[in-house]
Amino acid sequence: MDFQLLSTVFTAVAWTVVYIEAIRVGLRDKSYAMPFWALSMNIAWEVMHAVFGYFELGMTSQVGANFVWSLFDVGILYTYFKYGRSESPFPESKNAFVTWSVCALIASAIVQYAFIATFGCQLAAVYSAWIQNVLISVSFVEMRLRRGSSLGQSKLIAYSKWLGTLVPSIYFGFFFRGKVANYPNTFVLIIGLVCALYDMYYIFLMHRGDGSTSAPPTIPDALKS
Repeated sequence: MDFQLLSTVFTAVAWTVVYIEAIRVGLRDKSYAMPFWALSMNIAWEVMHAVFGYFELGMTSQVGANFVWSLFDVGILYTYFKYGRSESPFPESKNAFVTWSVCALIASAIVQYAFIATFGCQLAAVYSAWIQNVLISVSFVEMRLRRGSSLGQSKLIAYSKWLGTLVPSIYFGFFFRGKVANYPNTFVLIIGLVCALYDMYYIFLMHRGDGSTSAPPTIPDALKS
């Protein structure tokens, strides 16, 4: 049985569900469903590993998934730029908001490139992915607590995100036999456990409330630019 293919397919399906649901919920609630720094690092990872992975590894199932995810990222990024300014550090200025956001995207791309340039695509994909998954898991909890409601969020996102990280954590922690030398892979297992704990807390938070959403904060007309 090809456990790597099964893990890749399961992860691809789970995270594709997250992305599609994030776009749907973002448009529905006039908000954005993925915390920005998590979104920024995610976009950089998927684009970089789609492009560099293709040239280094060929069109593998994971590289193909990265290309597909990159397309969905565009939709999530659209909801962020359309609805995210009121929750940004610069709610009063559209120009400052856009500049801040673009700089963050560039910085995220530089970080991901540094991983690839140092470790190569295969190792970089494993280690950078789990590091940023901690950021993703923690930032979803922070967003739920900060908003105080399920605005721009859903239980489907919560469960799919949890399983989409848990399954590859188990596979890469115990079974992966690529260029990673240590088995079991302590790094992946420990970081995967941290992600799972935060993801389960996020699921708890999504169930604890009544599921209602509140309107996003608005920007007074006098401050819009």
